[in-house]
Amino acid sequence: MDNVDKCIFDDECRRIFAIEPDIEGVMGGEFDVRRNADGSILRGGRPTATDAESTAIGKQWRDKHRDEIAR
Repeated sequence: MDNVDKCIFDDECRRIFAIEPDIEGVMGGEFDVRRNADGSILRGGRPTATDAESTAIGKQWRDKHRDEIAR
């Protein structure tokens, strides 16, 4: 992660914690609890296809903003 990415990440974290100060721990780790399509509980493991797609789209937007700032 380069300096620009780190600055953007830090700013986003500050905004999130300012809005939601009661957030605990790291999301998406082994203790993350998710629901399967049938309602059963999943813990940790690989992200769903929707989660992976959302992450990819988020990274694309973040990279566009980073490139715009760098320009």
